[in-house]
Formats: sequence, structure tokens, C-alpha cells
Amino acid sequence: MSPGEIRGFVAQFTTSNRSFVNNSFMDEVPQDDSKMRKTDRVIKLRPIDGKTIKDSAGNTDPGLWTGSNNLHAIKEDDTNLWYVKYENGGVPAPLKVKWTSFKELMKSVEPYYLKRGLKVHEIID
Repeated sequence: MSPGEIRGFVAQFTTSNRSFVNNSFMDEVPQDDSKMRKTDRVIKLRPIDGKTIKDSAGNTDPGLWTGSNNLHAIKEDDTNLWYVKYENGGVPAPLKVKWTSFKELMKSVEPYYLKRGLKVHEIID
């Protein structure tokens, strides 16, 4: 093989392996340590302009948008599953589950709070 053929083979092999890694069951597989993300992320909420803030009981903790209470997304080290918790108080029943990735967690959390007049405006990593 010529050096050009070897470079082409290595590039093709690297590309095919990278696509396999990206399609694996893990939500993030960092190529180096600089891409590691925290396993405890703070999800900041903000009221939607012109909407009433509500929940199934008729009220929502105002600390979620004033900053005195925060929603955390936490990844368990042993199972690699994600769950949410508040700094103070209990999580509503629809959010008392575990997700396989942060992306899947956000697919549940965002619509839940949108129905209650809140939107995610920041994720602190």
C-alpha cells in the first residue's frame, strides 16, 4: 500500500468507528477530557410572558423562577441514568422517573413546564 492509500484507510476507519460511537446507547462519549460535562446540571426556568403559571394543584413554587429553588438534572454514576430533583421540596409525580440521556430528560421536562407557563431559559453545566 502506498502512503496515500494508508491515510485513506485510516481516515475511513476512524470515521466509521466515530459514527458507531455516536450511535451507541450513551448520550455522550467524549473524545478527550475537555468534552466531559458535569453530572449535575441546573435547569433554570422563567415565566412565559402573558401566561398564568399553574400546576395540577393550582400553584407552582415561585422559587423555580426567582432563583431560591432550582431544578437539577443528575446523572447516576453507577447506572448512567438521569433524574431530576429540586433543591427544596419534592418533584412532581410525572417527573419522578429516570431517563437514559440528558436529551431524553429534556424532552420530558420542557413540555411539562411549558404546560404550566414556564420555559427553560438556561442550563448551567
